[in-house]
Amino acid sequence: MSAVFLLLARGAAAQEAPPCLTPNNTVPATVAQYHNEWLTKDGADVVKGHLWKVAGNSKKHWERDAEGRDTLVINCIIQGGGGDMNAAMVEGKGPGIKEANGGKSFFSNLASRTGHTQQEADVLYKKYSTLGYFRSVSDPDNKGQEASEEVLILRRIEKRLGIGASPSISEKSEGGEQQRAELKKKIEAAKKRGDMNELMRLAQEGQKMAAPEIAQTEKFQKKTDQQSWTLLESATPELAEASYPTRVTFYNCPCLRCKM
Repeated sequence: MSAVFLLLARGAAAQEAPPCLTPNNTVPATVAQYHNEWLTKDGADVVKGHLWKVAGNSKKHWERDAEGRDTLVINCIIQGGGGDMNAAMVEGKGPGIKEANGGKSFFSNLASRTGHTQQEADVLYKKYSTLGYFRSVSDPDNKGQEASEEVLILRRIEKRLGIGASPSISEKSEGGEQQRAELKKKIEAAKKRGDMNELMRLAQEGQKMAAPEIAQTEKFQKKTDQQSWTLLESATPELAEASYPTRVTFYNCPCLRCKM
C-alpha cells in the first residue's frame, strides 16, 4: 500500500501533511479531514510538477475542468486490471472574499461612499483578490461547529476595533405612525375627489415628514460603510497570512506513489 493511503486509513486522526506535499507549509483543509483535502503555501504549478514526478513513468495526463481545476489522471494497472484513474486534483488560488463582496466595483463604490480615492480602492481590491483558500476550523464561539478561518479573523478584528453589528434604524414613534396613517387617509380622499392640487400638497407634506428618518438612515449607512472600510483594511495582513494559494484533493489511486 502506498504512503498516501496509509494516511487515508488513519482518517480524521491524520494531521500531518501527506508526503506528496511539503510538510512544513501544508495543513488539512478541514478539522474532520474526511475528504483528504489539503491546503499548501506552494503554488499550484509547483504542486503539479511534484505530483507529475512522483507519479513515475506510467501513462498520465492532466485534465482541466470548467472551473480551472486540474486533475492528474494515471493509467493505473494493478494485478492485470485497471485503467485511467483520478489521482489528485489541484486548485490554484482561492477566491478570497472579493466575489462575495461584488468584485472590484464593491471596493470602488465603498471608497466613494467613505471619502477614499479610487487608487485606495484599487490597492484594497488587489490585496483581497490575491487571497487564497482558508482552513475550516473549530469555531470557539459555536462549540461543535466549524467555520472558515477568514470568518474568525474578521470577527476577531471587529471585536478588537470595537465594531459591533450594523446599526439599526430606531423605532418609529407612535405619534409619527399616527401622522402617517392620517396622511394616507387624506391622500386616498384626495384621489377619490380627483383633487390634484391637494395631492401635490400632501406629497410635499409627506416628504417633510419622512425627511428626519431619511437623514437618520443616511447617517447609519455612512457609519456602516466606514466600519466596513476600516475592517477590510485592518484585516488584510492576518487574512493574507492565514490563506493558502493551493488546495489539493487526493483520490484513491494506488499508482500515485509519494516519497516519504
